[in-house]
Amino acid sequence: DLKGVLNLDIDTIMIYQSSLKSIGNYKMDELKKMATEFDIPLKGNGKSELKKELYEEINLKIVLNNTI
Repeated sequence: DLKGVLNLDIDTIMIYQSSLKSIGNYKMDELKKMATEFDIPLKGNGKSELKKELYEEINLKIVLNNTI
């Protein structure tokens, strides 16, 4: 039991600063354009990516590029 050992004093599990605005600020076409710029495929498993999935992949790519 780690309740006595760990004290989480943050409200979120996001431990990095994102340069993206919130997902609601983007239209799907904008996310598709950004995904293309980052060489992120627009289709996964033969299906088009959902807005949330594209946003998360773009965000991850930005974070990884900024930490290198």
